[in-house]
Amino acid sequence: MLTTFFLQSVSYRILALILLMFTLTSNVAWAQPHNNETDGEVAERLPSVGVTGKVLVQPQWADTESRQPIAYQIILDVSGSMSWDFNGYGTVSGRNYQCQSPDNPNPLELPYYSRCYGGPNSAWRVAEERRIYIAKQAINDLVDQMEEEDVMRIVAFASGNHIIGRANAKVYPEAGWSGDRNALEQAVLMAGDWQGDPYNTRGGTPSAQAVQVGRGVWDELPETAPNGIEYKQVVIFMTDGVANIFLNGQTNTARDICGHMPSPQAVSTADPCQLGVTNNGTLRPITAMIDQASQMKQEQPGIDIYTIGLAQVDSTGLSEVASQPDMHFMASEPGFVDDVLMVINERAEQITCLVRRGAATSDISGHEAGSLPGFLVPKEGHGYVTIRDSEGYALHGDQRRIPIVTDPVSGYLVYHLPVEMGLTPGEYSLEAYVNYRGNDGIARTYRWLVTETGTSSLNFTVPTDTENVYEMESLVLDLAPDIDVCSTASTP
Repeated sequence: MLTTFFLQSVSYRILALILLMFTLTSNVAWAQPHNNETDGEVAERLPSVGVTGKVLVQPQWADTESRQPIAYQIILDVSGSMSWDFNGYGTVSGRNYQCQSPDNPNPLELPYYSRCYGGPNSAWRVAEERRIYIAKQAINDLVDQMEEEDVMRIVAFASGNHIIGRANAKVYPEAGWSGDRNALEQAVLMAGDWQGDPYNTRGGTPSAQAVQVGRGVWDELPETAPNGIEYKQVVIFMTDGVANIFLNGQTNTARDICGHMPSPQAVSTADPCQLGVTNNGTLRPITAMIDQASQMKQEQPGIDIYTIGLAQVDSTGLSEVASQPDMHFMASEPGFVDDVLMVINERAEQITCLVRRGAATSDISGHEAGSLPGFLVPKEGHGYVTIRDSEGYALHGDQRRIPIVTDPVSGYLVYHLPVEMGLTPGEYSLEAYVNYRGNDGIARTYRWLVTETGTSSLNFTVPTDTENVYEMESLVLDLAPDIDVCSTASTP
């Protein structure tokens, strides 16, 4: 009986061994080429192909020392009230009055007169004390502070002035952006003059139209200054009145919501008369002004918009026009205007970080960066090319990561997969990176492939008729879009 048990046990072991061998044989057979082809037949049908190519880097670096040239756009109110003084005083038929409001400061205790219409009938008797005179002198002081590469244009706005035109906003100098001080000072004097007098003005306050015209002025600004640096865009919006003209050029008397007021009072009342939307969906003047400023900010990223409320203007909406609340200023006295413009000039001239870009290059000499966190480099190399199959899986062994090195003969950055370790014809993709030290001394990883749309991975095909080595088009590597060059510049 013991003998029988022993024989049965051995039989079971032999059977288990046979099953195991069958399983292994099946697995090996499953891994073999299909259609009963041998390894040699597959290799003959799909020959091994080497892959080679050049690599260039599109260098970027941070420049924290150069002053950025400034493009100033002055949006200047030249409506009728700009011919009064800062107390709201005007002169009518040789007599002096408080023209703006009985609530205005009135140190001379002048009588209030409700029929002042600005420059045409009530310009203040002392031209040097008028708001327009003070504003233009301050702007010309700013012109004197401009550096060689700076430029300026002036958008003068008012309604009912044939010099300004039907658009209610006119741009000076008409020839375009200029850094010529004499030309600019002359343009400032001419801006909105009434009857040939640079310090006499007329009309309503079409602020929204002015900002709309100002948006188009940026389209005429060159991409860079003559020194090759992009302009810093600065808007200075100066007004002494409540926006009261629709974008279509019509005065908003607000009879629908401010019918209880006389029309002249409604025209100068910000809230509620000039805010919000009409029943037919039209933005009222102040709301339209804010909307136009928002569009300018969207169209010109990084723009700085400053607002200056002159005299005792109701500043409703001006903070929203400014890029941020602390960029809105009130200049209630004549001496404040020049001071505010000098503060704005100082802010604009503050040196900021500029991103510089060099021409694409394969010359790594002097820019070696070595390995960086997450991006190791091979010995005597500067990065890697990673090849993936059509399913997106990285290849194995020496095919997976190909070193990017400097070719000793040409000096180019190159990668090379030898024929004996090459690819079979088919569909692949690749990724690449090079570590490069910029002119600011900061090492960064360049891994964004420069194409028409930009990409982190590039598809390619190894043709079946390729002999020996398939030469790829040159790869141009840039920094990934999420890399902030200026923030990395602060990292040692």
